[in-house]
Amino acid sequence: MRISPLKDKQYWFYWHDEKNKTNLSFDEAYKWMGDFDNEHVIAKHSARIAQCFTSSEATIRVPREKTEIIDDIERNGYIFTDGVGTFSSRLRDEICVKMGYRRKFSVMQIRYGGCKGTVSVNPDLDYTEKQMILRKSMYKFISTHDVLELCKVSAPRPIHLNRQVIALLESRHIPHSTFLLLQNQHLLSLVESLLYLPSTYELLHERLPPHLQLRDLILTAQIDLIHEPFFRQLITTMCKHEIKRIQDKTRIQISKNSGRNMFGIVDETATLKSGQVFCQYTILNTEQLDDLTRSNNIRSYYQEDIKKVVVGKIVVTKNPCHHPGDLRTFEAIDVPKLRHLVDCIVFPQLGDRPHPNEISGSDLDVNLTLPKFVSSPPISSFPLISSWWSDEMACKFYKLFLNLTAQCSRTHVLSDSSQRMDLAHLNEYLTLGLLSIAAENEFGNVTWHGYFDSTFAVKPFSDGARQALTVVSRLIGNNQFDDLSGLVTQQAINEIKKNYENLTSEQKQKISVDESEIVFTYPYLIGMIMDEQKNSRLVEITMIFHILKDRNSYQEEMLHAKGDSITNWTATMKKMRDNIVVCNYKFLRDMSKNANDDSWIITGLNHWLPSEYEQQ
Repeated sequence: MRISPLKDKQYWFYWHDEKNKTNLSFDEAYKWMGDFDNEHVIAKHSARIAQCFTSSEATIRVPREKTEIIDDIERNGYIFTDGVGTFSSRLRDEICVKMGYRRKFSVMQIRYGGCKGTVSVNPDLDYTEKQMILRKSMYKFISTHDVLELCKVSAPRPIHLNRQVIALLESRHIPHSTFLLLQNQHLLSLVESLLYLPSTYELLHERLPPHLQLRDLILTAQIDLIHEPFFRQLITTMCKHEIKRIQDKTRIQISKNSGRNMFGIVDETATLKSGQVFCQYTILNTEQLDDLTRSNNIRSYYQEDIKKVVVGKIVVTKNPCHHPGDLRTFEAIDVPKLRHLVDCIVFPQLGDRPHPNEISGSDLDVNLTLPKFVSSPPISSFPLISSWWSDEMACKFYKLFLNLTAQCSRTHVLSDSSQRMDLAHLNEYLTLGLLSIAAENEFGNVTWHGYFDSTFAVKPFSDGARQALTVVSRLIGNNQFDDLSGLVTQQAINEIKKNYENLTSEQKQKISVDESEIVFTYPYLIGMIMDEQKNSRLVEITMIFHILKDRNSYQEEMLHAKGDSITNWTATMKKMRDNIVVCNYKFLRDMSKNANDDSWIITGLNHWLPSEYEQQ
């Protein structure tokens, strides 16, 4: 079973009336689908069977004698015509009559027997016996089914941006204001669909099935789509759904004159060179329907579409895209031999590698997007990476990772050594070990310096945090909670008072910290809280302190006990372990442009004993 139908909650159930035998049995239906015995890999075998369950529409019979299978164009291990064929314009006209299509398409995605892929119109086949040319890459399994099934045809389809595409375009220095403008335009178009008939028709035409003839409802039945209750509710529901998708997936539709969602096909004339593409699209005139409703001139509405060939630089990508290299820039040129192809993009068959394969390793049988708005110049008010990244910053990163590797290696050797360590120098060993990495890291410097404050450094901030710890902890130990005002937020003061005022005198003694008792200090987490609507930017840094109460007395005790029995060493170590305290303090600062106070304030804290946690 295919995965995409399952996502849409589509299932197939087959019932066979064994008594009356009014339909095929399961084995007969399986045999009718095709011969899958050539596929011995289970995954491919299942995929070939699932090909028969693709959502498609049956059109006309195309006898086998009117089709031909030819070789693919291969070079350097790549297939330039993977999944792409051609068909005659005469066959296209027959399909349009059968399906009731007004607009003549240039490309269709098909299922034909055991073949799948896309085929593009080729007028040269009109005067030949073969009406459809397929390639070997399209042939998947043996089947006698000769009804041509349509999955999708080329048409003027809108392009939608998502989070992936927006992130990649931002990496190419497209300013944030561009996407905000596009989002506002999308929201405005939804509002217009509730008020303006051409916008209403465009929205419904894009999302309703083609068999619902909106033109006839407007022109013949004279139904007002805006005020008719059913369509009014339908439009409102669609608008709510679009807004929900903007919130959940940042799905932003851009103007059809700025970008399109198109099929990708290959240049059968071998005219395009590497790096060149041909692209022609249908111009949609939103005023045409408005003029029509005033004049009731039905014939003018069915006039030929206006087409335009794109010339110049364009950007092509596909979904999903994960790497900046998935945004490919090509030179669009005008090729008279290819002007019969509309609402699709034509890639060259020349070159070392197929251009669609350069986009996430894709083949041609995919929908590609064509955004042209990316030519917008960057806005200087948005800082680029180059404004803070320099050779000096690169050297800092290099030294940081070099120190990380060296210190981790030393710590590993230290912990694995079978020799007896001098416990008097335990702090020195630990400083050379893993904990010193956090104490000396420069990640905070890089993060902060690159976006908020060029004067920020971790070490001066850590020194200030140590002083704040000693002052605040001493006030808590003395039950001077009111004196915490200005240093700690009122909400945090209320929480501290509730948790610490009933502690025993011994516990309060361990809460009060002297600066000489602080062994390690390092930032654990740097968080940035932004609210663009309020133009608010807050920064929160969580600091961790490792405290050894009466640290100086233990150092003297270990020096005097040097050479004594292991029992004395063990007793000393146990006393040290019971007096280790870990403190977590959260510091907050308002970095907004209009902030009145740029000082740090504590929003939360805790003191805890690892020994008590271990006993629990």
